[in-house]
Amino acid sequence: MRWRPWPRHEFEVGYQFARRTSERVLNRDITFGDSTYHAGGDIGTKLNTDQASFVYRFAFHAKPRSQVGLSVGFGALFLKTALDALGSGGQVQFSQSDDVTGPIGSVGLYGRFLSGNRWSWEAEARYVKVSIDRFDAQVGEGGAAVRYVAWSHVTFEGGYGLSAIKVDIAPTTSSGSGSRSGRIKYSLQNVRLGVVFVP
Repeated sequence: MRWRPWPRHEFEVGYQFARRTSERVLNRDITFGDSTYHAGGDIGTKLNTDQASFVYRFAFHAKPRSQVGLSVGFGALFLKTALDALGSGGQVQFSQSDDVTGPIGSVGLYGRFLSGNRWSWEAEARYVKVSIDRFDAQVGEGGAAVRYVAWSHVTFEGGYGLSAIKVDIAPTTSSGSGSRSGRIKYSLQNVRLGVVFVP
């Protein structure tokens, strides 16, 4: 959701669901948490990487047919991992899971341009590498969109977005809840089609 209260300032908030599950037979022993799963066993895995985001944009160039500016993003990454040992018929015999929430952010540039009277397009790219507490994160985000004004109050939009995230979580000096460590590295892509109604 975007809101532009002034010509040079814009705010955007969003939430992205990214959830994966898989089942497979292990070809080697693995250790997850305090448990070891042996080769030949059936396991089910789950990885949730939901992301909440807030973006502020400031246009240092703002003209009727073009806009270029600074883009700053903040957010949180909600990681949830789970590993299930499966018995016959897919029944869960043993399950272990863990949750970690980490801060993320990125800084970059964006641009919007009007082509003719009906077509417009925009592009944006952001990146940051930052360390906060136990989290060492690298975040790259980008996207592009094309809009077509069909009627005075109706606009069609098509867009593409990409996020690449790598988070290293250092171990803590104490054991117990919240002491998990490791690396999460993944990318997310999205394609969107939409209709914008302007009152």
